[in-house]
Amino acid sequence: MDSVDLFFKYGGALPRYTSYPTAAEFVSEVDNKKQAIWLSTLEEKSLSLYIHIPFCRSLCWFCGCHTKITKQKGKIETYLHALYREIATVASFLNQQQCVSHLAFGGGSPNILTKDQFSDLMSYLRRWFNFEKGSEISIELDPRLVDHSKVACYSREGVSRISVGLQDFDPRVQKAINRVQSFEETKGVIDNARKEGIDQVNVDLIYGLPLQTLSSMKCTLEKVFLLDPNRVSVFSYAHVPWMKPHMRMIKESEILDARERIAMFKFMEGELLDRGYMAVGLDHFVKEKDSMYQKNLEGSLQRNFQGYTTDENEVMLGFGASAISKYHQGYLQNISDISAYQDEAEANNLLAFRGIELTRDNKISREAIESIMTNLSLDLFALEEKYSLDNAYFEEERRTLSEMEKDGLLTFRENRVQVDAEKRLFLRSVANVFDQYTRKVPKKHSLSV
Repeated sequence: MDSVDLFFKYGGALPRYTSYPTAAEFVSEVDNKKQAIWLSTLEEKSLSLYIHIPFCRSLCWFCGCHTKITKQKGKIETYLHALYREIATVASFLNQQQCVSHLAFGGGSPNILTKDQFSDLMSYLRRWFNFEKGSEISIELDPRLVDHSKVACYSREGVSRISVGLQDFDPRVQKAINRVQSFEETKGVIDNARKEGIDQVNVDLIYGLPLQTLSSMKCTLEKVFLLDPNRVSVFSYAHVPWMKPHMRMIKESEILDARERIAMFKFMEGELLDRGYMAVGLDHFVKEKDSMYQKNLEGSLQRNFQGYTTDENEVMLGFGASAISKYHQGYLQNISDISAYQDEAEANNLLAFRGIELTRDNKISREAIESIMTNLSLDLFALEEKYSLDNAYFEEERRTLSEMEKDGLLTFRENRVQVDAEKRLFLRSVANVFDQYTRKVPKKHSLSV
């Protein structure tokens, strides 16, 4: 089968598998009562932190994030005060000061914070957590909201990696998604970061957007190569107007269809490989100088809510409205509504309002899915041995994998699944074979390409 035929047979609406079980399976019964127990029993040598800043200056019509549009400084100050209260409340449940090796700021647009606000937040985090020497601190940036002095502030506070949202440099596409951003201002931010010693640079591109063509994408990629980023993420646009009403501003007639999306991804992949990038997992491309390059070669890459990562910590504490935390026992998500989040934080309450506690079957499926999503392969025999499973456990999955092999999507020999690099676009479809939830009850997710 060619790629289009494979999409119509195995594609459709599938999870992105940045976690498993996905957030679609979270339930309200797993809430801050579980959070109190899981925090109190936490004894990690090292953990990760995620800080969610849910504000932007303007609304990008393609955006699927939890964010609010504001130009009022008071709203951000109120939110930060609540964030401080949450950090203190969570820390009060820990039986020791935890060490941190990874810290990520996401949004929204985290760089909507002023320099003083960012520095104060970093100082507050250092009050409650012990940051290890060489900790990776990363921040997502909207280059339209950054000047040199703000970049210098990030450097002083230990930021070692920036992730810059580009999406597309074509003016027609930018206008169609309400994200007008020049190459010059983007390059200025990246140049300033490198001048200040922040040499780890990620850029994000999106394909499947309205009015994109192979010709316009070639022009965008030529500009990306001038920026020389360490990592390039190539995401498929997820058009979910039933979840994000602002996406109705995008004309569906102008969005790329499945055939066009596949052609666009293949084109982008080829261009990036020709420029010396190595393909990683589903949608990342990295240069040899990036830490992800070696992790990928070793087969030790991880996947979390930020996507592919070199972070090997098993626990990540998420702070802020809608932030998700990962524990040994499962996942917890904070209250999403900003006003409700602030009220509960000011009352010194823990803020998890839904989540999921992992079962043994969840852990087995998660390990299978993560191996496919990161390594493009899975050793079923090793998984069966690890969890003492009998041959019948994966009986249905084996039948599906055998059918996929006949269709040329993968090879399945001696209990080992291997997805060919040329079929990486369908990793979510292969991972879905091991999803206990979507294979029983279809959910509304984004298209798999």
